[in-house]
Amino acid sequence: MKTALTLTVAIVFCSTLVCAAASFTPGNVVVYRVGDGVAALANTGNGVYLDEYATNGTLVQSIPLPSAAGDGNQLVASGTATSEGLLTLSSDGKLLIMTGYRPDPFPYTASLAGTAGTAVNRVIGRVNSAGTLETMALADYATGNNPRSACATDGSSVWMCGGAGGVRYAAWNSATSLQITSNTVVNFRQLNVVDDQLYVSSSSGSGGNTIPLGAVGTGVPTTADQALLALPGLPVLSGNSMYSYFFCDLSGTEPGVDTLYIADDTVDTIRKYCKVSGTWAQYGSVAAVDYRGLAGKVDGTDVALYTATGGSSAAGGGTLAAVTDTSGYQGTLSGTLTTLATAGANTAYRGVAMAPVPEPTVLGMLAAALVLVRRR
Repeated sequence: MKTALTLTVAIVFCSTLVCAAASFTPGNVVVYRVGDGVAALANTGNGVYLDEYATNGTLVQSIPLPSAAGDGNQLVASGTATSEGLLTLSSDGKLLIMTGYRPDPFPYTASLAGTAGTAVNRVIGRVNSAGTLETMALADYATGNNPRSACATDGSSVWMCGGAGGVRYAAWNSATSLQITSNTVVNFRQLNVVDDQLYVSSSSGSGGNTIPLGAVGTGVPTTADQALLALPGLPVLSGNSMYSYFFCDLSGTEPGVDTLYIADDTVDTIRKYCKVSGTWAQYGSVAAVDYRGLAGKVDGTDVALYTATGGSSAAGGGTLAAVTDTSGYQGTLSGTLTTLATAGANTAYRGVAMAPVPEPTVLGMLAAALVLVRRR
């Protein structure tokens, strides 16, 4: 009886794995792509795809997100807005978080970014390791402008930003969101929660902004009037246009995250900073013309960086590229990007993130089942 039960458990798990063949592989890279390769890209909207790549650039799969008007999970993007689609991975590593629009009809009758949120809701999407999408729609987020980025700790709440409306907060599936930053600066780009702290990037000089990458309040705030706090020592360079960034902990002695990589598409570099006694200082860079998406993976003291750029024309375009920093904490970043993949005609790349990992309970049950089978 025990043998039969063990075999049944094993078969159930094997069947689950077969059914979940489209699940993401941890360690792979996911790119937010707009365009189906047939229709020209347009500001009236194009479909969104999540392209999964192995780290050598091999395409593993493309997951289309629902685009049909009336679909309860519809999530599309402006085909020509290069500031949209900045993917993030939830800080627990289990969900990809993304933004888009919910227009009806689709394609829409006017530029999506110029619409009021009441006419075309902005959408937050979350996708788990099995490739399952859930969405929530908001009428008060990035209204009249581009939705760009959202982030989460575990998916129960989300923070979002775009070209208008500042940084905002909402519990998952809420119908409304709360602006948690002031009206002084309202135009933001990439949000992320790192080491239990909310960060956001923007363009220096935009709306008087002198903090192109900073902390939003303390921790993961959910109330209004949060200050944008500069990172000590991080310079504001002329023409800074910061998009995605990646924090990690390499030193073992400096408290908290101590190494930072930033994609800046105006300075056209990925720059490295290290925190020394609480102050950030630059340690090298690599040329990265127009690259905006950025994700990273740490192996010991080596950091593999994955970055993406994408075109703004009707024909699209873009490149997924990588570079590995082997210099460690306070080492100098150098080298050149290696191209992993190139966007096809009438498609364009946007943001990039590492693939989400499965729920630990599922992995644990699978391991237990396999152990039982081995013992038999």
